[in-house]
Amino acid sequence: MSSMESPPIAQRALEDAAEWFAVLSFAPAAPEEQMRWRRWLDAHPDHRRAWARVEAVDAGLAAPRSLPGHQRQFAATALDTAAEQLRRRRRALRLLTLVGGAGLLGLGAARHAPTRSWISALASDQRTATGEIRRLALSGGGTLWLASATAIDLHDDPLVPGGQRLRLLQGEVLVETGHGAHARPLVVETPQGRLAPLGTRFSVRLQGEGAQTLLAVFDGRVRVHLAAGRGADAITLGAGQQLLFGAQAAQAQEAADPGREAWTRGLLLVDGMRLEDVAAELARYRRGRLACAPAVVDLRVTGGFPLQDTDRALAMLADALPVQVRRTLPWWVGIEPR
Repeated sequence: MSSMESPPIAQRALEDAAEWFAVLSFAPAAPEEQMRWRRWLDAHPDHRRAWARVEAVDAGLAAPRSLPGHQRQFAATALDTAAEQLRRRRRALRLLTLVGGAGLLGLGAARHAPTRSWISALASDQRTATGEIRRLALSGGGTLWLASATAIDLHDDPLVPGGQRLRLLQGEVLVETGHGAHARPLVVETPQGRLAPLGTRFSVRLQGEGAQTLLAVFDGRVRVHLAAGRGADAITLGAGQQLLFGAQAAQAQEAADPGREAWTRGLLLVDGMRLEDVAAELARYRRGRLACAPAVVDLRVTGGFPLQDTDRALAMLADALPVQVRRTLPWWVGIEPR
């Protein structure tokens, strides 16, 4: 008997195998697509080994925790990369930026994610894991909540004596500023602009892979300066308003959904929200991939769902709607017609 281990499977081969598995499993493949898959399979021995690995995971024969240490990250990365490919094909998937747990850390959609912001998040002052919600006390009496997979830098403001500067690098925060003589001035920065709160409670979220900022004001006022705007230009939002903006332009102000801040209590509150959007919100609080089949994306959902027990939230959706939850892999979940 030889004690030598098989060489590790190349990461690219695992990524390609997982993508082919997704394509062949979730939609009827055309004959030419099946031929391309066969040519890929025969092109290199690593391709066959990678395909066997993905099939073993799908059959429950090789759960992520049982993979050899040198392949755990490869498997997580490969399957999340495949999920990103499906999202681009069918506009039905939402990926988390990071996939972690049980001693492994994988970067979802490694070939597509904004690597610079991911690296910045790892070097940030404060960050939360996927599914984690954290509350922090701000000096000066304020309070800060960090949502799932959020990263921030928080330090003294060099331009304002006694002030603080919070930079949102990834995810979402809710800020409640301090009141009274001991309250410290606070500025919140995102890649799209600078926010100056005026005795207030508000949430800030990066959307569209960090290309836009969503600001919702629940109390007080917030003044917004766009990153590419002139110094004198500012947009002021009052309580009950929200604004989606980029570095150069902002959309029209809208009424803020008061349920938007319920995540600080571990709840997702929705009233008539599309099922696809509900799934996207739940996906931010769970590792892996969660998607809706096209046939059910427009079903409307009303209710409250636990963000820190997303499996229970999915069961609640299946009880209330004509849908079923399909777990193709432990971290690969779909919502489909019942």
